Parts: sequence; C-alpha cells; structure tokens
Amino acid sequence: MSMNRLPLHLAVLFSKTEQIEVLVNAGANVNSLDYHGAAPLVTQVSQSMYTCSMEEGSAAHNSFVRRLKYLSDIGAEIKTSDH
Repeated sequence: MSMNRLPLHLAVLFSKTEQIEVLVNAGANVNSLDYHGAAPLVTQVSQSMYTCSMEEGSAAHNSFVRRLKYLSDIGAEIKTSDH
C-alpha cells in the first residue's frame, strides 16, 4: 500500500472514478480508515479545498460531485478516528 493507504483511498485521492466503482464492486470497505484515521468519503471531502477554484459545471467539478454522490449513495460515512 502506497503511503499506508488502502487502494480505495488512493482511487479517491487521485480522482479515479472508474477504479472506485471497481474496488467497491469487488468488496472494498467504503468505511475503512486510512493511516490518518479517515474514511474514503472524508478523503473525498478533503479534496474539496482543491476543487473550490473549479468552475461549477466544469468537467472536473462534475466528476468530483459525481464521486461524492456515489460514495454517499453506497453508504460511505464521514468518519475519522481520534488518534
């Protein structure tokens, strides 16, 4: 695992929508915590600080929103550990 992150966290971090879906369909835990203690949805939300400058309606913005909605729709929770 790169940077002590699970494959799903890396797919989220690097905005790989198709890989996120493949990993989830293969049984990846959408609420697993990485070494920061963050679930994949937290990782996705944290990316929002980088997307704030995206123009609403742009391809990058739409892709970000689609990933966020997908993770939320499949039951991903916004959770972290206290460490």
